[in-house]
Amino acid sequence: MSPARIISLLALLAAVGCNNNTGSAISYAFNRPERLDFACLGQYATVGQDLALNGTWKVLPRQCCTAYEPSNFSLSGMSDPDQQVAAGTTCFGTAEQPLQPALHALVTQSARGEVAAVDLRANRVLDSDRQVPGFTFLDTGGLPTAIVVPPHQPNGSENDGPTFFYIASAEDQSVRAIPTCRFRGGARCGPDREGPNVNDPAYPSRLRVPLPGAPHDMILGPDQALWVSVPRALLADGTETGVIMRVELPTTTANVDAFALDPTTRLPTAQWHGVPAMEDAPMDEPVIDDVDYRTSCGLGVGYASTSFTLPLAPRADVSPTPEPTRLRYDEESGLLLAGDRTSPGVHVFRLREDGVLTALGALRTGQPLREFALTRPVPATAVSGRALLDLTAQPENEAAETKRYLYGIDDSEGTVAVFDFAESADDGLPTLTPLLAPVPDLDLMRYADRIALPAPAQTLEIIDTRPQSGYVCGEESIAALRDRRSVLNGMTRPLSAEATRELQRVNARIAIFDNAAADNMRGVFLTVVSVAGQLSMVDVHDLDNSCRAQKYCCDASGSGSDPNGVPLSCTADANEQRWNVPRSSDAQESLLVRRHTRRRRAAGPQIAEVGTASLLRTQVCDATDPHASVQLGQVCTPADSYTQLTENWNIDWHGTLPNSRMSYAHWEPAAGLQLNLIAPLGFDTCARGVEVGDLVAVGGLAPEGLRGQCPDPTAESAPQFRVLEARRDRLLVEPFVSTIMGETAEARLARQQSIRDRAVTCYPDFVDVELRAGGFLVIGQNGTYLHRVVAGPDGVCVDDPAQDDLLNARVRPGTIIPSVGAAPVPAEVFQNPFVRFALAPVTDGVDPETRQTTVSVTRASVPFFVNAVTAGDSVTDALPSTLQYLPEAGNLFLLDSKGQGLRRYTLRPFERENTVFR
Repeated sequence: MSPARIISLLALLAAVGCNNNTGSAISYAFNRPERLDFACLGQYATVGQDLALNGTWKVLPRQCCTAYEPSNFSLSGMSDPDQQVAAGTTCFGTAEQPLQPALHALVTQSARGEVAAVDLRANRVLDSDRQVPGFTFLDTGGLPTAIVVPPHQPNGSENDGPTFFYIASAEDQSVRAIPTCRFRGGARCGPDREGPNVNDPAYPSRLRVPLPGAPHDMILGPDQALWVSVPRALLADGTETGVIMRVELPTTTANVDAFALDPTTRLPTAQWHGVPAMEDAPMDEPVIDDVDYRTSCGLGVGYASTSFTLPLAPRADVSPTPEPTRLRYDEESGLLLAGDRTSPGVHVFRLREDGVLTALGALRTGQPLREFALTRPVPATAVSGRALLDLTAQPENEAAETKRYLYGIDDSEGTVAVFDFAESADDGLPTLTPLLAPVPDLDLMRYADRIALPAPAQTLEIIDTRPQSGYVCGEESIAALRDRRSVLNGMTRPLSAEATRELQRVNARIAIFDNAAADNMRGVFLTVVSVAGQLSMVDVHDLDNSCRAQKYCCDASGSGSDPNGVPLSCTADANEQRWNVPRSSDAQESLLVRRHTRRRRAAGPQIAEVGTASLLRTQVCDATDPHASVQLGQVCTPADSYTQLTENWNIDWHGTLPNSRMSYAHWEPAAGLQLNLIAPLGFDTCARGVEVGDLVAVGGLAPEGLRGQCPDPTAESAPQFRVLEARRDRLLVEPFVSTIMGETAEARLARQQSIRDRAVTCYPDFVDVELRAGGFLVIGQNGTYLHRVVAGPDGVCVDDPAQDDLLNARVRPGTIIPSVGAAPVPAEVFQNPFVRFALAPVTDGVDPETRQTTVSVTRASVPFFVNAVTAGDSVTDALPSTLQYLPEAGNLFLLDSKGQGLRRYTLRPFERENTVFR
C-alpha cells in the first residue's frame, strides 16, 4: 500500500473516531460549552425508502419528543403514542410518511462562536461539515451568552415546529435569528436562502437586532418576544446603565418575506426598559419555616431538637447602578425576575401577554445572586408520619395550603439561600422572607440561613415532575393495585385500548411503590451542582413518602407487613411514642426527607468503635442534649439523623492545626523572653483557630552560613513557643519547655533562654513554623475541623459569640454523668455537633501522649448525591456551566464548560447515563 493510501486511511479512521461519541469515548468536539437548549426534529421517508439514505428532517414542536409516562396519563402533548400514530398527527406523520421524532441538544461553544447539535436519540454529536477536519458546528456569532429554542412556532400553532432559534452574542452585541432546520439541512436550509430578495446585501440584517451592550441572558416571554438582560448598556444620551430589552425577530418565513417586500414592516425591532435602582432598605431577618415536612419512619431514631446554632450570612450593600443578569419568567404569577450582578436582590417586573412591562421594585436577598430559581406552589405540609402508618387510610393528595420558595446562589461564596416567596394580593411587589436552614447539616454548614452543601455551588435547577407524573404514591394500596393487575392479565387477548392503558397505569404505579427509594425522584426538588461537579438533591415536595412508610413502618398497634405480606417485627420506641422496624445489615436503606435539606439515607442507629476502649470514660448520654443516642456507654452521637456524621476522630496531643504551616514569617523582639512572630502577608492566624496556650513549632532551613550550627529540626525536636496573645497577623510567644521534676527555676529559665536565642540566631530573616494545639486536638480524618475563632475589631483572635460553642476541636475541662442518678463528675470532655466522649482520668507523671486514641463513628445517615466526574475517566477537570431540567424528556442535563461535557441524568433512579458528549 502506498504512503498516500496509508495516510488517507488513517485520516478516514481518525474522522470516524472523532464522530463516535457514545459510551465513554472522548471526542473533544466541544470548545468551552456554556449554554443549552433543546429542539425536536423528525426524520421521515416514504414507504419503501431507506430512512438512513433517503430520510428528510423536519422541525417539530417539542411536545413531539415528550417522554411517555403511563402512571397518570396527564401529559398535555401525547398520552398514548399508538393513538397519535393512528390519527396521523404532526408528531408521527402519516402511514405513508411516518416520522421518527428525535430530541436534539443545542450547545453553545463560547470559544468558537458556534452552536453544536447533539442527537440524543442516536447519541452522537453532529458534524455539520465533514469535509472540514474535526468537528464543524453552526456559526452563530462570537461569544454566545444565551440560546432560546421556542417549544413551538411563536404566535402560531402549537403543532408547528419553530422556524428559528435565537442566539444572544456578546461579541456582536446582538440577537440573531437562525433557521432551526440548519442543524439537519445544512447551509442551504432556511428562509434567508428562500426569500424573494436573498441577493439583497441588507437581507441578513432582517435576522439580527443590535443591542446597546453585551447581553447576559435571554428568555422567551409570554408575549412570544425575546427578553434580554444587558448589564451595562450605553444609551443614546451617553449614559451607561443596566437595561432589559424586548426584542422582536422573525418567527416564520412569512415574517422575513414581508420585511423584504416592505421595509416598513416592524420586524426586527427592539426596545429597552430601564431597571430601577434598588432601595437601600434593611433586609428582613430569617425565620424558621412554619412547616413540618419531614419523614423518618422506620429508622429507629428520632428527630431531636438541637441547640447547635450558626451565624447569619453577611449582607452586602446596594449598588447605585443596577446590572441585571439572570432572567426568569414565572408563569404562575406573570412576573419577570432579574438577578443583579452588584446589588443584593432580585428585580421584579409585571409582564403582560401584550408585552407591557411594569417595574414593581426589588426583593432583597442579602447578597447578589449568581443564579436563582422559583418553585411552583407545593403543599405547605407533608402527610403526617402517623397517618402514613395507617395502612388502610389513603394519604392526602394535595394540602389546601401551598407555599412557594425561591432558591439562590450567593455569588460571593457559592452558598445556597432559601426564601419564602409570597405573591401580593393587589398584584404588587411580592414578599421574600429569608428562611433558616431546618437543621445544621454537616460541618460544611457555615451559616444558619444557608443550605449545607459539600462545596461551593455553581448552578442550580428546580425539578418538578408533577406535570408528567403527579400521582401521589399510596393513593391506592399496593394490594388493590395487584388485584387489578391480576384481573387485567386474566382478560381475553387482545386487550382493548382502554384496558391496555389501564394495565400500563397499574404496572407503573406498582413500579413506583417498589422503587420508592433514596435514588428515585418524583415530586419537586432543588438540584445543586458544586464547582467540582457533585450533584445534590434538596427535598422540597416528595410524592413517594407514603409508599416508603407503608413498606417499612408499623402501624399504631405495633403490627404491619412488608410488600410481600410478611409480618414485620416491630419494636416500641418510648421516646417517639411509635413503633419501628429494626434495621438489619441487609435491609434496604431508609430515607430521610426534610424540606430545604439534602436528601439523606441511613441503614440504622450509629455504631462507635474506640481505638483503645480503656482510654474513654464510661458515661450516660443525656437525653436532653443533642447527643441522645447511647453508644458503648462511652461515645454519644446525635439522635437527630441530620446531624449524624460518619467519621474517624483522631485525638492527638499537641496536634497540628489544619492549614497552619507558614513560611516567610519573621521575628520581632519583645520584652524579656517574649518574641513577636509576624505572619506572612495574607496569612490569617485567627482563621486557623489558634488560641492562647497553643504552641508554635519552629522549623525550616537556616541560612546557608548558619546550617552547621543550626541543623534542620525534626517534627519531634523542633523548638516550641507558647502563644501568649494571638492577633490576625502576629503572635506574641515565649519559649515552651516541658516540666522536669526537681528542676530549679534558674535551670528552667536557662532552657527557655537557649530556645529563644537559637530561634533568633538560626532564623534572622525568615522562619518556617506550624501551629499546634496546647492540649488534645480532635480532627476528623475526612477533614472535619471546627472552631469559632475570628479576628475582633482590634485584630485580636477571639471566640465569635454569634457562633455555637459546639464548633469545637479541643478536649476541655467538663463533667460527665457516669451512671443514672449519679452526680456529675469532673472529666476531660470533647463535644462537637457530631460526637461526644470523655477521656479517662490519668495519674500524675503519665505522658498525655499515651492517651492518644481514635473514635470511629459509622452507619450515620449520609447525603445522597451523584458525581459528574466518571471514576476511572482520564478527564477529571470540571466546571459546571448549565443545569437544565427538560420536563418533556423527564431528564436532567448538566453542561460542563471544561472536561465533562454534556451529561444526561435519569430521575427514576437518579443516575448519570453512560453516554458522554464532549
